[in-house]
Amino acid sequence: PQPQGAVEPQPQGAEGAENQAQDTDTSVKCIRHKIEFTLFCLQCKTAMCAACFVLSECKKQDHSMKDLAEYQVELKNIVTKGLGKIDETLTDIDEYIEMLKNIETQMENSETTGLAAINNELAGILRIANELGEERRQNLRAKCRKGLTAVRAEINKVGCKKG
Repeated sequence: PQPQGAVEPQPQGAEGAENQAQDTDTSVKCIRHKIEFTLFCLQCKTAMCAACFVLSECKKQDHSMKDLAEYQVELKNIVTKGLGKIDETLTDIDEYIEMLKNIETQMENSETTGLAAINNELAGILRIANELGEERRQNLRAKCRKGLTAVRAEINKVGCKKG
């Protein structure tokens, strides 16, 4: 709900010029009262002059009003802060992309040497595993032989007592 006589600021051009009464300055003025917009209704999202405010539904309904110049500064600060965060994020993204490109290049450059190194490491690990496996098998065989010898000795003892 726009107050009578108030117009929202519009860009300059053929359409904007016919809806606004302006002097040589860049301020937007009310068509009805020919005075500069100085207020902004937060509920209606409308800029208006002081005369329109007195007659408006905004005043009757106790809407929250802001000084237009202060509100413009607040919005500019919010936008500037948001743009700063976007810029920081884009910088971070650019750095990550560069890191990924470097990693990709390193991988491409070391692909053949890297694969050879990996194969050498795997061969070494398999050799160690085989050695450990063989050592373990020998230990198990020795323990089994020892256990089997002990069992045979017990059987022989038992067999001797019976006979």
